[in-house]
This record gives sequence, structure tokens and C-alpha cells, in this order.
Amino acid sequence: MIGAFLTAVANVAALEAARQHVGAFWKGKAKVPLPGVGEYNDAIGKTQEVKLNMAYLVASWVAVGVLGLVL
Repeated sequence: MIGAFLTAVANVAALEAARQHVGAFWKGKAKVPLPGVGEYNDAIGKTQEVKLNMAYLVASWVAVGVLGLVL
């Protein structure tokens, strides 16, 4: 099951790199309380949802890696 472990490690690394990249895009950019910028503000909020989903995926791949070592 070393293959499952190596796949999990690669996926964790790729997901975490992607999560950091997505987070860096919006870093330092605040929501703007002006009319007409709703889509901009929505994008910031939706990006946070994407980052949270990526964190769940990282956790699931960590579990697969652990199971790959144990089983």
C-alpha cells in the first residue's frame, strides 16, 4: 500500500500549494462597501469557501495516507 501513501502525499502537497496560491491572491484585499461591487465581494467570500473545501480534501488525503501505511 505504499502506492496509496505516495499518492496521498502528492495530493496533499498539491492541494496545500493550490490553497496557499488561492489565499495569496486575495491577501490584503478587503471587501468594498460600495454599490456595484457585489460580485467582487462575493468572489472574496466564495474563495474562502473553496479554501475550506480544499482543507477538507487535505484532511481526507491525510487519512488515506495513514490508512495506506497501516493497512
